[in-house]
Amino acid sequence: MAIRLKQVGINDFLVFERADDVGGVWRDNVYPGCACDVQSLLYSFSFVPNPVWSHVYSPGAEIQDYLRECVMRFGLSPFLRFGHAVLSARWDAARQHWRLETSRGPFTADVFVSAVGAMSEPLIPPLPGLERFQGKVMHSARWDMDSPLAGRTVGVVGTGASSAQIVPAIQPTVPSAVRPPAYLPGCNALR
Repeated sequence: MAIRLKQVGINDFLVFERADDVGGVWRDNVYPGCACDVQSLLYSFSFVPNPVWSHVYSPGAEIQDYLRECVMRFGLSPFLRFGHAVLSARWDAARQHWRLETSRGPFTADVFVSAVGAMSEPLIPPLPGLERFQGKVMHSARWDMDSPLAGRTVGVVGTGASSAQIVPAIQPTVPSAVRPPAYLPGCNALR
């Protein structure tokens, strides 16, 4: 949206991002094997095609680089406010504008567009016995790249593309996998 606003000559806007960089899911997910589960040509912006994706389903870091390139190409940096979590947005009918409370103070706006990521907060489900588990527990959205997996027994619980990407990426360094006896819907955690 920021790119399109600039293209039509509108330069009076801000983009609030609670993190310290652009990219959303591609910034937050850095697990082994992280990649797009939609063909990259379809995933990129139609008005900023990238004809040189390295793979049909590009690695997450490459998509993150593409998004950073879009910010640079279209001069969006002055409009971005990193470290600004939007805590509330309330319409002020008397003044005919939005009143925004952010982690860095209040703002007002004539137009407010919410672009909250649907998968921005990881969920580790209440697995029976998890509180007694003494090993490392990680979620794909909060992967600890400094935690070595080589030779360790690893269990991957998940239903999405991330588990289908993690398993082949770590399989060469961990012992053979054992399928869990129960199906746990909505899970995506590494133990």
